Parts: sequence; C-alpha cells; structure tokens
Amino acid sequence: MTRTPSSVSRIILPLIVAVALLLPAVPVAAWTASATGYSTHDWIVDQAVKVLDGRASDWFNAAVAREASDDPDTDGVPDIYHVYRDVGKRGGAVHRITEHYAAAMRLYQEGVAARSAGNASTASARFQAASREIGWLSHYYTDILVPYHSHYDGIGQDTAHHQYEALVGQQTRKAGDRPDWSSSRRSVATISSIRTSAIAAAAHSRTFYPELHSLVLASPTKLTARMSEITGLLLVRSANDLADIIWSISAGKGNAAPIGSLSASVKWTYPVKNEPWQGVFVTATDTAGRPMEGLEVLITLPLPVGSTTTVKVFTDPKGQAKWAGQIGASAHLVRQDVTARATTDGRTVTGMTWWATSPVLASGSDGFRSWVDNATPVAGEYVTVRSTVRDTAGRAVVGIRVNWTWSYGATKQSTTALTNSQGVAASKRLVSSSTTFDTVVIDAHVQSGSGNRYSRAAFQRQPGGTSEPYKGWFTDIWDSKFRDDIVWLAEAGITVGCSADRYCPDGPVTREQMATFLVRALKLPSSSKDFFTDDGASKHHASINALAASGITSGCGDRKFCPSGRVTREQMASFLTRGLSLPPTQRNYFSDDDSSRHHAAINALAASGITSGCGTDRFCPRTTVTRGQMAAFLRRALTR
Repeated sequence: MTRTPSSVSRIILPLIVAVALLLPAVPVAAWTASATGYSTHDWIVDQAVKVLDGRASDWFNAAVAREASDDPDTDGVPDIYHVYRDVGKRGGAVHRITEHYAAAMRLYQEGVAARSAGNASTASARFQAASREIGWLSHYYTDILVPYHSHYDGIGQDTAHHQYEALVGQQTRKAGDRPDWSSSRRSVATISSIRTSAIAAAAHSRTFYPELHSLVLASPTKLTARMSEITGLLLVRSANDLADIIWSISAGKGNAAPIGSLSASVKWTYPVKNEPWQGVFVTATDTAGRPMEGLEVLITLPLPVGSTTTVKVFTDPKGQAKWAGQIGASAHLVRQDVTARATTDGRTVTGMTWWATSPVLASGSDGFRSWVDNATPVAGEYVTVRSTVRDTAGRAVVGIRVNWTWSYGATKQSTTALTNSQGVAASKRLVSSSTTFDTVVIDAHVQSGSGNRYSRAAFQRQPGGTSEPYKGWFTDIWDSKFRDDIVWLAEAGITVGCSADRYCPDGPVTREQMATFLVRALKLPSSSKDFFTDDGASKHHASINALAASGITSGCGDRKFCPSGRVTREQMASFLTRGLSLPPTQRNYFSDDDSSRHHAAINALAASGITSGCGTDRFCPRTTVTRGQMAAFLRRALTR
C-alpha cells in the first residue's frame, strides 16, 4: 500500500485537491484524511457503530478507535502490512488483523473480569485498550477492502491509487457524508474466524480491481457513477464486517486458531558457493492441523561473515511461503542453520532447516558411482552397497550424505550414510528367507554443488543358505506383521516358539497353548489339583491346572479341557477378560457378536484398547486366533 510520509502531509494533502491530484506518485494512506484529521478510516468506524445499533456500547469506545484507525499510517508501519494480495509476496495485513483481534479480545475479557470484580477504573482502561486495538485492526481490514491493496496488479499503480483514494476522501469528511455509501443493516452476526473473514474481504475487494482501475484511468479527477457504486459496495462491506468483528469480540467468538506447527526445508541442502537461487520453504498449520494462510513467518538466514539476517514472508492458502535469493561463500560442508519463526496470540513456533555449501562433482561415474560387494547372496548373508563421491578435481568429498532406495518389488526401504575420509558411504542389509528372488535394485542419490546425481547397483538372491533369526529370535517371522510383538513376547519369557528357531506365526493357537501363554504372562501360581480328565498327556498339563485354579477357565464341559481344540477370537476375549480382571462396559463395539455368549467379554476387551476388531464394526468372534495375533493381543494387554 501507500501512506503519508508525515502527519503534516496527511493534514495538508486534502486541502488542495487539485494539487494533490497532480502530485507525482508518492506514498499515501489508504483512505486519506480531511483537514480536521477525519479520514475514511474514521468514517468506516462511525458507520460500523450505526450497524451495531447500540450493541457493545457498554465497552466499545468509538472515539478511541477512530483516533487509532490512522496510526498505522502515521507511525511508520511498513507498506507490506497494509496489503494482502493473491500472489507474490502477498502482504501482512491478514496477520496484523488477526493479532489485533486476539489482543482486543484478551483486553475485553480482562475488562469484563475487572468490571465483575467492581474495579471500574481497570475495566475502563482495558476497554479503551481493546477499542484501540480495534481501531488498528479496522485500519488494516479496511485497507484490504481497497482493490489497490488486494490485487497484485495494483503494485506500481501509485498515481491511480492516490487519485482514487483522494476522490473518496473528499466525500467522507464526517460521519453523515455519503449516506448512500452507509450500510442500512442494523443487525450483527458472530464470525467464525477473523483470519478467514479478513482473507474473504481481500478476495471480495480483489474482484473489483480490473474494472475500478480502468475507470480511474479514464476519470482521474471525478468519481463516475460506476466508481461511486463500487466504492459504496466496498464501504458497506467494511462497515458490516467491522460491526460483526466488534460484536464477535463481545461474544468471545472468532479468534483464529493459533499456530500449531511450522516446518522448513531448503531447495539445496548442499548448494554451490554463491548459489544465486537458493530457496527456503516453510509450511504452517494451526493447532487443528489446517493450513494457515496470511501468517507472517520470520526466516533467519546465515550470512557468510558469520552473522545472520531476517526476512519476512507471508503464507499462501496452503500455508506455504518461500524465500529465494543468493547465498554466500561459506566453507564447504559446514552446516549453516536456518530458523523459521511464527507467532500468533503470544504463541511462538519454530522450524529448523540447514544447508552446507559443497563442491561441484566430476561428470558421470567419476563423480558418483555405486556398487555392491555381493551381487548373488543367499539367505543369511548381508549385501553392502557403497557409493563414492568426488569433485571435479578428483578429490574425495568428505561428510556428504548419500541416500539409497532398495526396491524389493513393490516394497521399498530407504537407508542413508555420510561419506568417509575416502569419499565413500556404505549401507548394508540382511538377505533373509523372505527376500525376493527377483533382482533387487538399489538407487543411490547424492546432492552436491547445487546438483542432484544418481547411480544404481543391484543384486539377486540365490537359492540356499540359512535364514538369520529376526532380531536373534526366530527365522520364520520376517514376513509376519506381528514380528515385533512376537519378539516382545519372547523377550518377556512368555514364549519359546514352536521349535528351536521357529515360532509358527500363522499356526492356530490351541487351548493348551493358550493356557501356557496366560500362565507365563500373568505369572500364575502352580496348583497340585488335577482339574480335568483329558489333559494328562499334554505337555501343558501344569499350565492348564494353574489356569483352572485361578478361575480363568472351567474347561469345555464334563471335566474336560479339550486341550487340542483351537481358540477362537471370542474365547480368547473371555480368557483375557478374566485373566486381566477387565471391567465391564455398557458400550456395544461390534455388530457381529450379539449372539455370542462371550459378548460382554468382547466389549470389555475393546473398551480396554486391546482389540479394535477385524474390520469396520466387526470382531469375527468365531475366527481362529493365530499365534502371531496372540502375540499382539498379549503385548497390548500387558503394556496398556
């Protein structure tokens, strides 16, 4: 936007309109003031008071707000804060509006509290301070309802901009001027978010720019009927919105969600010295995870001399903003930190990124190549990929990051490492019994000297070999999604597997196995009593009796336990509910277990967080439990 260089010019300018219209393009306030200091900004405050129709009169001080409404022009606030455009650097008006709104609401609430406590002087001071914040807010809000402040093409159109605002300023010198531009509305509504209201106001104003600008060029000294009509629409919107804003503060509504997270990244992590087009990218979301538009972000950048500089950027509808520019010639591979910082309503969040200058690499494989030490491994062997990085002089590039993507068919795994003193980075992975026999491609990537380089290596598993146990426990759980649960179970001493080095994750859980799982997991005491007649030959005989003695099972009927019977999911629910003494719940979690006699136990298990079912709204009560699933159930049960 444009503004007056001093309060003197702000007062003198409208006195001689003809002279003002002939002046060269100089900064001027959006909505200029009369000789009395009364500006279009003041006029809009007065129109908002009419819309309020007596509401908020117990605290809102229009005189204080009017006095403050021109301060941003006379106090030297940078132009960038008076605009909000759809592209480019956008502008900081939305950010200023949201911050003044938050401050006004906080002060208003303090005033209400003081008034309730009988402290009239404090209440009055807080209400006046809140009114002053609204005056400042009103300035920026009504600024972006001037199309020259909201449309990108308004940049550089200072003469037409100045002429238009001077023409409007002539006709808004007191509250009763231009009743046709005054809102007839006498009702108010609460806003949902001041941030979205401000963005919408700028978007509304923006639509009028092409037509309005062409009209001003054609008639720079007189408002035509259509120019007057457009102006009226914008000023009515200004007064109505401002009235809603004041009322929303009274209602405690409309404060924008504060910033929740701020991430930062760079175009080149390893740029060349004096890179002319480095970029820093930031993304901001609020506490609900939504993109934050119009947010001011301060990016602190390193300078080659060791100090820093800070630049301002403003986020777009995706919550993103960027800085682009040249960097210096800092030493190679010395990390240069970049900090992004944003503050809303007193809450500050930071994001960090960095770069390190690096040399340009030699061309082709002389600069970057990769290979494996074993192109035909068997199960149980490791494959190591190595990559060398060298500059144009053939020297090793030390301490630069290399990334590898290992493609096992549709499955991909990523690894990374830094180059050593010889410029070599290495990474290794185990070939297991579950590794595909198809060719595994390893794509390597390095960035250096503002360039990305790629190379490739590959291997193919051969038949034979011995499978390495997963994390030192079992050889047959590599492909199981429950493998970490199984390892947890083994480390806790609850299972020893189904053989020396196997767990049989897809095998069914039998009732006798369930007895041993639970006795070990719950550390149940042994019992000398023999409860059942059909388990004498079972190696789980002692566990079955301990389970019965604890009251967790009464068998399958007629003094029998049915040790080799398979455990269903509904039976498992009852076993765990009894063993863990889970409390009952009134909530019905699943639609397919109502006829099950284990219905209550299933709901208790779900309420405890041990199960979420087998799909949407389903538990699959009669499906057999696998040993892998049992490991997951027990781990959740014992670590909740």
